[in-house]
Amino acid sequence: MIGLQNIGMFTTVDESPDPGVFVGLLDRIQDAPGVQRIRAEALEALALQPGERVLDAGCGTGDHTREIAGRLGHGEVIGVDFSHAMITEAGRRQPASSVPATFEQGDAQRLRFETGTFDACRTERMLCHVPECRLALAEMVRVTRPGGRIAVIDVDAAGVMIDSPDREITEVFAAAMTGTIQHPWIGRQLRRLFVEAGLVAVDVRPAVLEVSYGVVEPLIDAHAAGVRSAGTADPAAVEQWRQELEYANLAGTFFMGMTMFLAVGRKPEPS
Repeated sequence: MIGLQNIGMFTTVDESPDPGVFVGLLDRIQDAPGVQRIRAEALEALALQPGERVLDAGCGTGDHTREIAGRLGHGEVIGVDFSHAMITEAGRRQPASSVPATFEQGDAQRLRFETGTFDACRTERMLCHVPECRLALAEMVRVTRPGGRIAVIDVDAAGVMIDSPDREITEVFAAAMTGTIQHPWIGRQLRRLFVEAGLVAVDVRPAVLEVSYGVVEPLIDAHAAGVRSAGTADPAAVEQWRQELEYANLAGTFFMGMTMFLAVGRKPEPS
């Protein structure tokens, strides 16, 4: 089981006793139909062209980086992630791909690239985790050429929705989940952050994604265990709440939803 202190903190993957658990969690999330839909929408909004250079910040295992590479022809895509474990996994998966992609460890808050290096830059579920989200966005803007495009996909974890008859335990669980994320309100802040970063033609699109029990089960188990150990709710009631969600999944009535945001903007041309 993932430790509660780390489960929402993808900036501390390398400090985990088992980084592979985070790799598995990413695989579960990125296979969710709702996540795939918003990813496709982001790619469409970026309007990538053959021959362009693209940065995938917070690339994780690199699966979406390779999807981008497939659209660039003779272009170039570089995936950067703070976690050595994630970059190692991205490199391990690369030989099975028919498209070229480059991966390297790096800090999105302090990118090594020269100003104006990329035609487009994207990131997904990264800004909610980095300590200085504004600095990371500013770096994405800096390394993008004038006229280039930036796309951010991120969640608004404070708006998590779970169907349960026990409102009190559900609210305690949601608070515990939100408490492990650096910026749980980042989704609703993206329009302002984009404008403040100097981007133009900003378009922000919220979407409520249904999250299946199979995707979220590790989060439910870990946070429920954390709530029990923290003493913020009756342990027996928390376990009953968890079991009821498991039964709801078996009965086909489980529902969890979360609002995910896609924000797209353009770096202005010099006047």
